[in-house]
Amino acid sequence: MPRPLVLGLALCSLAATPARADLSYSYLEGSLFANSTDAAVAANLPGKGGDFLFSYGVLKLLHVFGGAKYFELDDYPASDTLAEAGAGVNYNPSPLSSIYFDVAAFTSTAYQPTPTRRTVRFDDNGYTYLFGWREANKPGRMEFNLSAQRIEYDKANTVDTWVNLGFSFRVTPRFKITTAVQFGGDENLLKVGVRYYLPNRFDKRRD
Repeated sequence: MPRPLVLGLALCSLAATPARADLSYSYLEGSLFANSTDAAVAANLPGKGGDFLFSYGVLKLLHVFGGAKYFELDDYPASDTLAEAGAGVNYNPSPLSSIYFDVAAFTSTAYQPTPTRRTVRFDDNGYTYLFGWREANKPGRMEFNLSAQRIEYDKANTVDTWVNLGFSFRVTPRFKITTAVQFGGDENLLKVGVRYYLPNRFDKRRD
């Protein structure tokens, strides 16, 4: 076979292969989690919930995002719903590592239990600040994520701090399984989810 034809077929095959975006900030992610919460009525109350996140890189060093989270307690008629939207900056010191800083505004509606097993509704809003680090292994099949988040509630005039430790595993070039443990002041959770990377012209090929 002539060399130009071989080269042309190789280039066509490369172009048809979906780009692998291991440290991209353009993705859809959904998770389910089990949590343990300290409340006024008791400590270590079990619960469960889920969250959804959309993120997209609008510039090489800038991404926007929005999402929602819901959880409820197993043994009490109590729940919490939170929605957020924000923007973040990201910088990749190497093809396998990235640091990022996110700022978001949020609103929340909580139904909190009382000692008489009744619930009280409480609406609040505020801001969140998150600093994180992502690191992928050389083949790009696994990713490690470590982040710390500060949540400021305006009406309640309280502050929550979260630490997140996560691992993700690549199933296809654009699809990953995600796992994480999160530790907060009065709540801990274990989550499992999926992430799908969206095409973005700012992402570099790593195939």
